[in-house]
Amino acid sequence: MILEEIEAANASGEPSKPTSSRLRIDAVRIRNFKKIEDTRIELGPITYLVGGNNSGKSSVLQAIHTAVSCAQASVELGQRVVAEASLRYSPVAEFSLLGHGAPYGNRSLGQRGVVDFEGVAADSSVGSEYRIEMYKARNHNNVGVDRSGTSAGFGQVVSDPKKLFSVYVPGLAGVPHREEMSGYAAVFRKAASGDANLVFRNTIRLLAERSLLEELQRLLESVLKAPVSFRVEFDPDRDLYVDVRLATGEVAPKDHLPVDLWGTGILQVTQIFAYVLLFKPALLLVDEPDSHLHPSRQKALGAALERVAKEFECKVIVSTHSRHLITGASDSVKVVWMKDGKVESDSQKELTALLMDLGALDQLDLSSRVILCTEDEDPWALQLALKQAGCTDSDVKVASFNNVFAAEAFREMAELMVETPGSSFIEIATF
Repeated sequence: MILEEIEAANASGEPSKPTSSRLRIDAVRIRNFKKIEDTRIELGPITYLVGGNNSGKSSVLQAIHTAVSCAQASVELGQRVVAEASLRYSPVAEFSLLGHGAPYGNRSLGQRGVVDFEGVAADSSVGSEYRIEMYKARNHNNVGVDRSGTSAGFGQVVSDPKKLFSVYVPGLAGVPHREEMSGYAAVFRKAASGDANLVFRNTIRLLAERSLLEELQRLLESVLKAPVSFRVEFDPDRDLYVDVRLATGEVAPKDHLPVDLWGTGILQVTQIFAYVLLFKPALLLVDEPDSHLHPSRQKALGAALERVAKEFECKVIVSTHSRHLITGASDSVKVVWMKDGKVESDSQKELTALLMDLGALDQLDLSSRVILCTEDEDPWALQLALKQAGCTDSDVKVASFNNVFAAEAFREMAELMVETPGSSFIEIATF
């Protein structure tokens, strides 16, 4: 196995020419991280992660970004053991608690988090792998990082501290009322930590300085279906704060509104596109971008993300509860149904969308022999009776519905499950 090293970070702090466009990530395997014990996900240009609460969707995004953060810190410092404080991103204050079921250990055979990237290196058609192992170092508040791979040009790109190989968008919250001017290095650091909302205006300002504002407007217009115009003002000799304003077709062109008055959905979408334009990541990790968008704009967001994936050659991984994103997706988009930290299915887009509509992704799985439908909102008595009769959860799954439309949808679901190659026999019983 070859341990990749790269040159020291560019002292100028300016973005270098992206090499991620010459590298392709085809799959990622995650072991021992939060909700995930061991799962492997094959990626499309866009991959939607769906599932109930605590299914492991967010754990996938966090595991990828945490592993990249650890690898880049290790390369930047030239050490296998780094301080937790030196990590650009960590979803918890105490790193060792990220382990699945138990904290990370500091022995070679102890508990470790592992993320494997599979894909194709630059200027190559040969498959490559890059492994990042994370564990608790011997000293307090330190993290151990082991990196290994099969191609010198693959892990080198993943662990390059000069670039944001992955960008994690956990949702927009806490955009400050005012924002002082920050240079590229400060914005880069905040974006790497998942806190770009704190430098939102500066991100737009940097795009304006690089003549990329028109491109941002074009992407936004594809989602909003209305003309968009930005106005960015900052005079270093006079201003302390950066002023960013936006006008859309919904208001008079002269009415450029400050960030404080933008809709939350517009803020979220602008942030996503601004990341891609400024940092050119190889992986864009987006956590529930639809949560603040009207359903009429969710399909448009999906189409815009597909265009971003194609134009900027970055893989997009999105956790979502939106059926509108799923049903509006093209054939190239992958839909991965997750349950209990594992992949339940990654090849049944229509069935997954139907289960999302029913709210049954966390109630059912494809191993069930019998699905028992009931109108009871809390079917505890029925479940108790089944248990007393000797039925296990793997034999019988209980799903609730409360109207005739849901009952009809369950019948449609049964037909789709029966048609699934390799599926077990399914019976639908109404109780």
